[in-house]
Amino acid sequence: PRTVDMHVCRIDGAWLDDGPYVAMHRVASSGLERRVARECLLWAVATYDNVRIDTHPNNAGMRHVIEGCGFTRCGCITLLDRERDLTRIAYQRRASSATD
Repeated sequence: PRTVDMHVCRIDGAWLDDGPYVAMHRVASSGLERRVARECLLWAVATYDNVRIDTHPNNAGMRHVIEGCGFTRCGCITLLDRERDLTRIAYQRRASSATD
């Protein structure tokens, strides 16, 4: 069965498709190893056919990693689970858009 991602209210833009997907809401590392976030994203796209992820507009490092892993910027989303700081940049990568 299809579920609704309650994390997201709306997108100002458009997702690549409306098919089933997995969403990555948090990626973090201790900083002791380099490229951990990249490896997490690459694992996700190797494991799942359709992956969505978002990040804060001020997180230039994560935007660089996401874009470097072949994700397409789809627009901005508004989060439901908070009262302020609601906007995130939304990305998606489908198996058919893989560049690795």
